[in-house]
Amino acid sequence: MDTSAAGLRRIDGREAHQLRPPSLEEGLLNRADGSARVNAGHTSVIAAVFGPMQGRTRGPGAGQPDSLSIEVVLTGGSGVGNGQATSNGVAAENAATYKSILLDVLHSSVCLAAYPRCSLTVACRVLHNDGGCLAALVNAAAAALMDAGVDMECMPVGAAFAWRPHSVEPPLPQLLVDPDAAEEAKLANVTVVCSASPAPSQLLAVHAVGCLDDAALPACVEAAEQVARTFAQISRQKNEMR
Repeated sequence: MDTSAAGLRRIDGREAHQLRPPSLEEGLLNRADGSARVNAGHTSVIAAVFGPMQGRTRGPGAGQPDSLSIEVVLTGGSGVGNGQATSNGVAAENAATYKSILLDVLHSSVCLAAYPRCSLTVACRVLHNDGGCLAALVNAAAAALMDAGVDMECMPVGAAFAWRPHSVEPPLPQLLVDPDAAEEAKLANVTVVCSASPAPSQLLAVHAVGCLDDAALPACVEAAEQVARTFAQISRQKNEMR
């Protein structure tokens, strides 16, 4: 991770490489098979897992008939037409992209063959969006699946970054970890999803918006691996407390 700008403080007091203090709560919803809430600063999302269940109708894009069918539902504000996030949701044009990425990540992370002819629904709700929303959704969905006891191939972890192109003058450092909404609005932003376990990490998804140079993605992927270790430690601590 680029620490050349260490010591430069952002508006909220963090240095470039610092996460907003993350928190994870599991088992919040009695009617779900698993649930989790992830907070990162003022960004807050919740995910609920229903299933795996046998005998449900398989929808379009369900995949192989003898493996698990996964559906992702995303709610929490449709946003407005200019692409900006509302205070409690995501822009409408981003919602479909986020759902597609979540579905791809879950297909790569869940042991689909362990649940033949079954269906599973992951319902995510954005409670408040102040940047890093997609990363928080990935982390909440993964935690809810683990809370439900779903067999996993790997633990996916989302990490968000803002990138300052060379055309943008300092004092902002080039790489900002876990940007808030104001930083995302000013700079290019990247969400990287990688696996925290088993090691070594695997790159599962990348979503980028804005002007990036050749150094951006490698730097973000390297930093995401460090973020993944942080969330893996939080998850282990939660499981040990049970």
